[in-house]
Amino acid sequence: MAIGAMQAGSAQAVDMFILSWKGTLYYTNDAGKVVAKPYTERDVVNRIAANRGVSPSSLVLVYRPLYLDTAVVTRSNTGDWADYLQMPDESNPAAKTDMTNASRTQTVREAFLFDESSTAVGTLFGIETQRWSSDGSTLVGESFHGKFQFANTDPNNPILPVGVVSGSFSTGGRLKDNSGQ
Repeated sequence: MAIGAMQAGSAQAVDMFILSWKGTLYYTNDAGKVVAKPYTERDVVNRIAANRGVSPSSLVLVYRPLYLDTAVVTRSNTGDWADYLQMPDESNPAAKTDMTNASRTQTVREAFLFDESSTAVGTLFGIETQRWSSDGSTLVGESFHGKFQFANTDPNNPILPVGVVSGSFSTGGRLKDNSGQ
C-alpha cells in the first residue's frame, strides 16, 4: 500500500473514536526563521485529502483502540481509511509500556509513534479508560487523552509535515462502522 492510500475495511466491525488533535508545528520558513503555527486534526485531514484528491469535508481523524493507531476515515465510515500514526502492538514490547489495571478498564501508556513505513517518528503519553460489556468481549466506551510529539524531515512524506510537532489529544464520540461488515 502507498502511504496515505485509502484502504478497504476489514472483515469485522472496527471500533473507532473521533480524535481531537491540537498542537503546534515548528518549522523553518523560506527566510530561515523557525516559526510556529497551530497543527490540528483538520491539518491531518486536509493533508490526506489533498493526497487522495478528495474533499476534506468528508473525512475525520479517528483513534482505533484495538489496532493502537490513528486513521483518517470517511465520515460515513464506509470502510475506507488512510493510516496516520501507529503505536506498537504486543509484537514490539520494547517500543511501548502499558500499566493496566486488573479489570482492563484503565491503562497508562508511553509509546513510540510510527509512520506507515514503520519509522519511529515520535512518542506519546496518555491515559486510556475503557468500558467493556459484562462478559468482557465488547468495547462499550473509550476515553484516551494525553500528549504527543513527533518530527519529520522528509519533504516527500505525504502524511506528515516537515518540522517538529508537539501537542495534546483526546478521543470523542464513537464513529459507527458502516462498512457493511
